[in-house]
Amino acid sequence: MRGFAARRVAIAALAALAACACSAVPVIGGPVEPGAVSDGKYESDYRAFPDHVWVEVEIAGGRIAGCAVTKTRGVFRETGAETEVPKRIVAAQSTDVDAISGATKLSRAIMNAAEAAIVQGKPARPAE
Repeated sequence: MRGFAARRVAIAALAALAACACSAVPVIGGPVEPGAVSDGKYESDYRAFPDHVWVEVEIAGGRIAGCAVTKTRGVFRETGAETEVPKRIVAAQSTDVDAISGATKLSRAIMNAAEAAIVQGKPARPAE
């Protein structure tokens, strides 16, 4: 009987850890100031173990003109986040947007990949 109870506790703990893993990806971005990023197309990726997402961001007129997921690898499933989160990024002019319900980890990975791409277009600060 003790072994059975111990297994139930272990299974419950693993289930709790699995539930937390989806939201364990922090969002690193935020609003993009108009003109703060040079015009062009920028690509980057973000790995949220065991998943990996690649994103391309287009800046035109100093604003986010386009954003698209170009590739995913891992255990991501079709959730709509691959198209909806990039649309939200463009509409909000920010890489910190609402995540897709049921796809929080993928949504945050897309936001972080977009932020990493945008950072490439920001001019370097002069040394002080």
